[in-house]
Amino acid sequence: MNSTVEARYRPEHAENPVILASPHDVDQVLVALLAGNDGNDMAQLICLQRPVHPVHGFPDHDLCIGVDNHRNVGAR
Repeated sequence: MNSTVEARYRPEHAENPVILASPHDVDQVLVALLAGNDGNDMAQLICLQRPVHPVHGFPDHDLCIGVDNHRNVGAR
């Protein structure tokens, strides 16, 4: 991985996102999503190397990954 990514997939990650710096880190997010049964089956990822929007101050993009707990599959 050439970029550092913030991941938000639990309520506590709104203020303290998980930092992903390797493919293994991404796999760990998918494992955590698959293991959870609290309805959180998606993660928002934001690359820290991308600029923020000059008007509203939010990242200029995001990427969502998700899992299907019933089928035990995820995508990245």
